[in-house]
Amino acid sequence: GDGNVSRSSRPSFRLSVSEDFEGVWERCVVAHGVEWLGFTEIRRLFMTLRQAGCETPVRMISVELRDAHSGCLVSGEIGFLVGRCYTCLSLFSDTENYPRCDRVRAAAGILWLSRAGVQLFDVG
Repeated sequence: GDGNVSRSSRPSFRLSVSEDFEGVWERCVVAHGVEWLGFTEIRRLFMTLRQAGCETPVRMISVELRDAHSGCLVSGEIGFLVGRCYTCLSLFSDTENYPRCDRVRAAAGILWLSRAGVQLFDVG
């Protein structure tokens, strides 16, 4: 070979929304520590909101970015929707092993949310 890196050696990703809320939550705790957001009480409240589903105007969601080949969760965020407004609460990214995966997740997540009708984004 000529030593050039082919495009196929670049990672490809798969975006999903609310398929692995607990997995993203756990990775945020690993990234930010067990006392992240007052961990115990806030987690209980978030899980209660998530389980309530349509019974509350607040909908807890997660945005997940996975390596398309291995299925490994490489970046994610936890947030909530109220009407057409989205707020990101916390996130994590494995940028050491997947450079720029945080940017891919952010851009793809905003695109997905826009297509779902979200009009206002508070992402940090």
